[in-house]
Amino acid sequence: FFIKKNQVLVTKLEDFTSQSPIYCYNVNPLAEAFRISKAVNITTTKESNIILLRYSDVSSDRAIDILSGVVQMGEDVMVNDKRKAFSQAIGFIEQRMKPLRRELDSIEAAMADLKQSPDYAFSENTEIALQRAQDYDKELTQIQILESTIVSVENFIKNPLLKEADLS
Repeated sequence: FFIKKNQVLVTKLEDFTSQSPIYCYNVNPLAEAFRISKAVNITTTKESNIILLRYSDVSSDRAIDILSGVVQMGEDVMVNDKRKAFSQAIGFIEQRMKPLRRELDSIEAAMADLKQSPDYAFSENTEIALQRAQDYDKELTQIQILESTIVSVENFIKNPLLKEADLS
């Protein structure tokens, strides 16, 4: 049947006899929410992050639904808080990155300008020349060692009575 365009469905439970009266009444949802919220007992401790919820109702299904709803709302709040914290962290990082990006762009532009300048070619040539000088220095050292060895061998050949200790 309908009451003010609202469908009301009545089902008979097994424990109702045909003579049992059925009472229908209108409940203010806000008043009912306050009544239920007063019946929910919440306990926390400073030592942990565990929340103890207690609710007692004549209908165990309704009690389970209410507690499940409270738990789900708590989880939703935690997820939203984490999202907010992550988005604030990302915003902070982005703010810190903006000046760094500008500085990096200016450094890259300066490097590009430097590479196109004639002084950079001189700088590259200087590095190449320095590397060649180091290579030549290594070769010179090797040649000096070989020359010293040849002189020692010549001295040994000219004077076989020299001891090995005198050759070096």
